Amino acid sequence: PVFEAEATQRVRGLILVDKVAKIESLSVSDEDVTKRIDSVKDLYGLSAADVERLTTDVARRKLIEQDLIREQALELLVGRATISYVAATPEKPLEGAEASPAEETVSVE
Repeated sequence: PVFEAEATQRVRGLILVDKVAKIESLSVSDEDVTKRIDSVKDLYGLSAADVERLTTDVARRKLIEQDLIREQALELLVGRATISYVAATPEKPLEGAEASPAEETVSVE
């Protein structure tokens, strides 16, 4: 129950990002996937056999593609977001913050 709200919010976020990716027809190339595999290989010091499994396993490649597409969708959303700061007033305290001087609102156009 404690983590249910957070889990629900994360799932909703993923659904939103996937929907944006679909609407915007985002895609990645085989070269993009290969670059990601190379960066993971370097980061974690993977062996040639590990890299071979990553490059030939269709399901794993699909997961990498999905991650890259989600990154593109998030970058798109952040790039289009308008962030404005609204000063807190005694009449309208900020939710979850007692002494914070500003409230952040985000809209995406």
